[in-house]
Amino acid sequence: MGQIRKLYVKYLQGNSSAEELAELMRHFEKYGEKSPLMALIENELLQEAPNTEDSEEVKEGLSKNYAVLQARLTTKDAKKTLPLWWISAAACLLIAIGAVWVAYFSSGENIKELSTAKKYYTHDLPAASNKAILTLENGKEISLNDSSEGVLAQNNGISIQKNKDGQVTFVLKGTDTNNERTKYNVISTPKGGKYDIVLSDGTKVYLNASSSLKFPNSFKGNERTVILTGEAFFEVSKNKKMPFIVNASSMKIKVLGTHFNVMAYEDEKNIQTTLVEGAVELKGGKGKAVLKPGEQGSFSNQDNRIDVAPVDVSIATAWKDGYFVFDNSNLQEVMRQLARWYDLKIVYDGHLPESEFNGRIKRSSSLKKVLRVLESNNVNFSLNGNTLTIKS
Repeated sequence: MGQIRKLYVKYLQGNSSAEELAELMRHFEKYGEKSPLMALIENELLQEAPNTEDSEEVKEGLSKNYAVLQARLTTKDAKKTLPLWWISAAACLLIAIGAVWVAYFSSGENIKELSTAKKYYTHDLPAASNKAILTLENGKEISLNDSSEGVLAQNNGISIQKNKDGQVTFVLKGTDTNNERTKYNVISTPKGGKYDIVLSDGTKVYLNASSSLKFPNSFKGNERTVILTGEAFFEVSKNKKMPFIVNASSMKIKVLGTHFNVMAYEDEKNIQTTLVEGAVELKGGKGKAVLKPGEQGSFSNQDNRIDVAPVDVSIATAWKDGYFVFDNSNLQEVMRQLARWYDLKIVYDGHLPESEFNGRIKRSSSLKKVLRVLESNNVNFSLNGNTLTIKS
C-alpha cells in the first residue's frame, strides 16, 4: 500500500510517468471507492485531527462527500498512453475531505508537520453569512441581516416577507398599481455576505458575496428582465410567454425556465454562464450562442466573442452548495474568491508561487482553516486585520 500512496502523491504533484499512471489507474479500477488507500488516508487524518470538530469533518468528508474533481489526466502523453476507460476511472482519485484539502496530499507533508508550521496570523475571520441591503423602488433601505422574520414591507400590491431561514420573498398580493416606467428594487451583498431571494414570478436567486441584483416588484410586458453584477445562481420559473432576461455586464442571457449560474465579477477576465438544465441563449458583443446542459459560455470584452465548452457544472455551482472548488486554479484565482467570501484585502509581497490548487473545502470553514491548507502548498501569509499578505 505504501507504493500506491507514493504513486498517488506523485500523481497529484504532476510527476507521474505513463507507466505509474497506468498502475495507479489499475488500482482504482479494481477497488473504486473501497480502495485501501482511502482507508489509509482516513486513518492518518483522524490520528492527527487536532480536535473532535476536525475529526468529525474528516469523517463527514470521507464518508458522505466522496466526490470527484474532474480527472486531471489531460496531458498529451497520458492521452496517448492510457485507454479512455482508464482516464474515466481516474475520477476515483480526487476526494473531498471536508476541511482537510487535497492540496495536503499534493505537498507530501503529513498532518503533524502541517499543524506545527509557523503561523503569521494570530486571529481568525468567519465565513460569509446572510448579509444584504434591500433598496426598494421608493428608495427605502432595509438591512436584511438586522431585520426580523415576517413582513418587511408592502408596496404596490407586493408583500415582502422574510422567513425563518433568512430568505426574502416578493409575494404578489394584488395588482401592481404602478403604471409608470418600470422601477427597480436592488438587493446587494457585501464582501463576506450572501443571500437568497424569491422574485414575484417564483424565480429563486442565490446571490454570492459582493454581488447585486436589480429587479422590479412584478414583471410586466413580454419579458422578465433583471440586472446582475457579481455572481448568482438562478432557478427560473417557467413562462413561455415571458422569457427571463439576465443582463450581466456585456452579456445578455435569455431563458424560458431553467437552472443556470452566471459569474460577472468586474475583477474576473470573463463573464461565464454555466447551464445545469434547460436551455439559454447568450448574446455578447457580436457573438451569439445557445447552451445545452453541461456547457459553459464565456464572454471576453477583449475578444468580443462567446466561447462554448463542456464543463463539470458541479464546479461552477459548488459555491451555491456550500463549497469552494478549485480545479487547476492559480493563486490569484483562489485569492479573489477568498477576498470576496472573507471580506479581505489581498496584498502580494514578492514573487508569486506558481502553485496550482485542486480540491474542495467547505465555505463554512473559518479563514484560519483555509490558510492552514494553503500553507501546505508552500504559500505563507500574514494577516493584519482584514489585510492578508501573501509572502514569497
